Amino acid sequence: MNLPAKVAAICALLVASLALPARASGEPPEIFAVVIGWNGGNRELPPLRFADDDAARFATFFRGLGSAERPGRVWLLTEFDARTKTTLAEAGLKVEPDGPPTRPVVLATLRTAAAAIGRGGDRRRVLYVIYAGHGLRGRVLLQPTGDGEAALTGTELRTALADALATGARPQEPSVFVFLDACRSESLFADRGAVDFGTAIAELAERAEALPIGVLTAARSGKPAGEVARLEAGFFSHVLGSGLAGGADADGDDVVSFGELAAFVAFHTQKLTGQLPWFDPPNGDLEAGTIDHRGRPTRLVLPAEGGSRFLVSAAVGRPVFAEAFQGAGLRLRLRLPPGSYRVMRESRGQPGRVAHVVLGRGQVVDLTTAAWQDGGGTRGEDPSRNVDFVADNNDSLHLDFSSQLSSEVVSTLAAGFYAGRSEPASPSRLAIAAEIGVAPAPLALPGSESRLALRVVMPIGPFAAALVARGARAAHTVDGRGRTLHHLGLAAELTWPLPLSRTIELGPHLAAGWGLALLSSDRPLAGDLVSPTLDAGLRVSWRLGRQIFLTGLGAVSATFLTVDERIRRSLVPTLAFGAGRLF
Repeated sequence: MNLPAKVAAICALLVASLALPARASGEPPEIFAVVIGWNGGNRELPPLRFADDDAARFATFFRGLGSAERPGRVWLLTEFDARTKTTLAEAGLKVEPDGPPTRPVVLATLRTAAAAIGRGGDRRRVLYVIYAGHGLRGRVLLQPTGDGEAALTGTELRTALADALATGARPQEPSVFVFLDACRSESLFADRGAVDFGTAIAELAERAEALPIGVLTAARSGKPAGEVARLEAGFFSHVLGSGLAGGADADGDDVVSFGELAAFVAFHTQKLTGQLPWFDPPNGDLEAGTIDHRGRPTRLVLPAEGGSRFLVSAAVGRPVFAEAFQGAGLRLRLRLPPGSYRVMRESRGQPGRVAHVVLGRGQVVDLTTAAWQDGGGTRGEDPSRNVDFVADNNDSLHLDFSSQLSSEVVSTLAAGFYAGRSEPASPSRLAIAAEIGVAPAPLALPGSESRLALRVVMPIGPFAAALVARGARAAHTVDGRGRTLHHLGLAAELTWPLPLSRTIELGPHLAAGWGLALLSSDRPLAGDLVSPTLDAGLRVSWRLGRQIFLTGLGAVSATFLTVDERIRRSLVPTLAFGAGRLF
């Protein structure tokens, strides 16, 4: 392999090693989940009815994704009311809480979950934190252990996650996602406020802010969420669970990205309730894989004929696990736990039909071949889909998944999201970057020159300035004799980055410096102690996340060398690639 090929291979390995791992493997990650549900209110808020039902469904769903090879762990923190116990018993579901939804138990469980994630193995792991219950500004309610209100603030949740996940050494950093079905739940993460922290707490809070977690909440600050009496569920939880099961997989790759899930939830909740959820993707990346169903074969495949709505519940009609609309395009596949299901199908202009199916572990059931019978409604109820929406105004709304999420909807959401963000692709604080480059050998000599550079980058107004230590090596043969030219030096760089997108910037680049040139051969060592250099070209910066960025440079380099007591200029094109990290 010649030198340019070696340099290209090294660059490719460097880029691959820094690429985000969300979709790098076809094997699904091991799942850990902390699911919290609390119906209780306070003096201003009446108790909820279905937060414990939501928690039971999420726990059942996530536990159903485990396998002998990837068992994971799901913790369910709730207290079932009498109606929920009856619903689960009639459905034949054995769902037992792991503890009550109190502050001490919630915080201790988060620590336990992080310790479990940190123990052994090199497989990918993901942690989900799901809450269903009442929310007030900046906090969600938990079960009191004494008099007064018990709550968990957004800062406490972020800090608990950062503190817990900082313990233990893991080959791969776990992905973390937080889903909140609560009124005013945006305020837990969007509202920071001025808090007088002590030094230790301030450092922990700063680390929590940098934690790359994906957050999706039911309601913006100051807005209520809602419950659906017919489904015995929170509406956000119902839509979220349907999306995680595969309803949000708009491109059919078996990976529900954060952008797909956010678009799916917003698409249905805004259309049906007027409420717009709030979200913040991990590291600002909507492409991050939120749930990976590759390698998980147990699933229901919806019929190819478009224009039907499907409601999938336990065999007796409760609980309802997923809702989906199968359009004329991509066939939807719902990943559900093994069990017996009742599937209700409604098509425009046709009476509702029902099929009962048994889904075994590792089994794929195509509903096209299911035995459909006339019927409709759930538990014999009126299928008019009236919704009891528990909100400030107690509206009754019409519930219906009446269209399928498309890739165009996801793209529209992504475009709007990125357009509203001002995070630059170039470093906005101190950064260190390493680059590998290649150029023709100087002085018109045969062969090529390989280059290495270490850059310390600093923002100066609209510019990115850098101090660079760099070295170059060119080996060649002239008149049958091998010679190697070594070039070491320092340079100052200035780039004016111009944004092309949210993550990519391109701009003119200038650099000037001096160096030491040494020529080694079978003759005594010779060299030039002062070898000026000038570079001019274009630099591109591609932001992968909040800390990692890639760089590329295409330039013309001028080097001035003293050869045989004469100053000779060498003008060559150069190409460099690298990666950096913000500090």
